[in-house]
Amino acid sequence: MTPERRITSFVGFEIEASRTTRSLTDFLAKFCANFGLEHATYYCRTPLQTNESRELLHTTYPKEWITHYFANDYQFCDPVLVQGQSSLLPFSWDTLDLEAPEARNVFSSALEFGVCGSGLTIPIRGCMNETAMFSICSNTQGEAWSKFLAETLTDLVYSAHLIHYHASHLHGRALQTKSERLSKREAEVLRWAARGKTAWETAQILNLKEKTVSFYISNACAKLQVATKCQAVAKVITEGQIIL
Repeated sequence: MTPERRITSFVGFEIEASRTTRSLTDFLAKFCANFGLEHATYYCRTPLQTNESRELLHTTYPKEWITHYFANDYQFCDPVLVQGQSSLLPFSWDTLDLEAPEARNVFSSALEFGVCGSGLTIPIRGCMNETAMFSICSNTQGEAWSKFLAETLTDLVYSAHLIHYHASHLHGRALQTKSERLSKREAEVLRWAARGKTAWETAQILNLKEKTVSFYISNACAKLQVATKCQAVAKVITEGQIIL
């Protein structure tokens, strides 16, 4: 069986076995293990009628990198996300524009956490006007990486759309149940924290006292079983519990 056929067969079988949103991350880990990849990530942003958006993230990246990523607001300058929002075609990370210091900083920081290398991102445009991306990265470089992409790109694109279809249906069923874990205010203050706002700034926006905002954040951390605000933000975004 050729490499691309193995990928299609694996994804088609294993994705159907993923019955919960958490199991999607387990699926990505199996995908990486089977095809010699370091990490894989699925990200989706769906615009809502309220001029806000719902964001979903499943990744095999270590929690330390995810926490660092959101703590430093890299989601606003990550060149992979920037390119993926506007591109319709798959792109290799070696074609990214890293002229901006912020973009270079994202990649240099990623290297410190051991999560970079050769990479590929496949943009996806869905029927609900959502923008999604499936990304893989590997320590394989040069001709070996180019050969892998030449042999598998078509089926990686097909697999990316299968993953998106399955993830959309799973999250559609799970979102209402998950949102009940946090109160409306707790979710609201975490949403502003995810946008880079301090407790004081959030208090001004929501017409609350700074102490009250800190109270809601503490409650949310307790419910999510995390120690810090950054960890709480990373967890609720990963699980699709808040609208950004």
